[in-house]
Amino acid sequence: MVDRQNRQTKFVYNSKQQRAARILADPRHKYIKFYGSSRSGKTLLVLRFIRVRALKYAQSKHLVARYSFANAKKTIWLFSMLPLFKQDEKLGLCKINLSEGVVQYFNGSLIVLGGLEPTRIDSILAAEYGTIFVTEANENKWREIELLFSRMNDTAKSTDGQQIEPKAIFDLNPTTMRSWDYILWNLGQNPESGEPVHNPSEYTYLQFRSEDNESNLSRNYIDTLKNLSPAKKKRFYEGEYGSSEGLIFSEFDPEKHLVNPFAIPAVWPKYRGIDFGYVHPTACLWAAYDSANETVYIYREYRRGNLTSQEQARRITEISRADLPHSDRRQDSSAVNSLYTTVTDHQSEYRAGFEAEGIFTLTANKNVAEGLDLTKEMFDKIKIKIFRDCSMLIDEIYAYIKDPKSEKLAPIKTDDDLVDALRYIIMQIYKHRSNIIIRGVILT
Repeated sequence: MVDRQNRQTKFVYNSKQQRAARILADPRHKYIKFYGSSRSGKTLLVLRFIRVRALKYAQSKHLVARYSFANAKKTIWLFSMLPLFKQDEKLGLCKINLSEGVVQYFNGSLIVLGGLEPTRIDSILAAEYGTIFVTEANENKWREIELLFSRMNDTAKSTDGQQIEPKAIFDLNPTTMRSWDYILWNLGQNPESGEPVHNPSEYTYLQFRSEDNESNLSRNYIDTLKNLSPAKKKRFYEGEYGSSEGLIFSEFDPEKHLVNPFAIPAVWPKYRGIDFGYVHPTACLWAAYDSANETVYIYREYRRGNLTSQEQARRITEISRADLPHSDRRQDSSAVNSLYTTVTDHQSEYRAGFEAEGIFTLTANKNVAEGLDLTKEMFDKIKIKIFRDCSMLIDEIYAYIKDPKSEKLAPIKTDDDLVDALRYIIMQIYKHRSNIIIRGVILT
């Protein structure tokens, strides 16, 4: 058995991974954060650490999770977990349940893929784990993360009687210094109460850079990261936390503005905001308005380039069918699109292509200054809520920064497709107010 365990393809750690491996192995460290650049080798290192623990501690249980189970299966399961654990399956060490996302070792250990969204988190919390690994951790609220800490109670033992040391490991691309993960690890404070953590020596973190993993990247990948817009470059290449200074929507706070997905009530008016493009992507947001609380909920997103206007319209129509009762989803496109008020960019050729496919549009109010002021005000009043799985929109909000060359509130026009669609929706819903807002001052 020992020989088979060691017959996996040899893995050579780079210097940063060697340092991270020492952190993982140190029994003093219970809560570990690895953050930094994209493709810097964080995730594979942790998965290999979990594999070793599963083999060492019979009957142990290990969780690999992301907020959305569907996204977890499309990303970490497909591109990282399967290639790694299929090697063990070939060696006869485990069996993989592809549909459930479970790796079962013949010593009784389990590695389970999970989602932390409301429909799945109860089943996650029903078990206890030797290792909890949350990837893209900043998709989650502190409340759910704190609940996970209570499930670190595995009592599995190795053959020499050593009991497993439970660990919670998190990886992420950093957002802002207001995020719960920055407050917890970098400031050493409870993100909810602001009080110092009781056991600071158990918390540690390590920053990764793409250059740390350069030997495993394609030749031009790092140059691609270097050429991102300034805010995205800071996050995905430099791997640094940003301050709220410079952000257009500095009022945005994930703890206040992100919500877990829920079934949108049929009586709430629905909207779609669409920003056209071909090489530059076409972007669409779906929104619903709760008039009782005067709150807009952004509940779905789409962004895709290199399609004609009619192809984009057909895709958006098909995605929109999810808002019909299940028994009605075979209805023609006019029935689907009649659910929404659709506000779009002004290009007549794109609007004509959409209308040819049954999507009739209103031209958006494109006064950028008024639209930004109004959207900022709605964020400040917490009248905009965004479903947590709208990750592309959230990324754009973090990358939407002021143009330092402009004296006015003007954005740098990159990575703004979905943000523009958001502005169209806000201006449409609150258009009766937009004419009294000038540079953020409400005139009464």
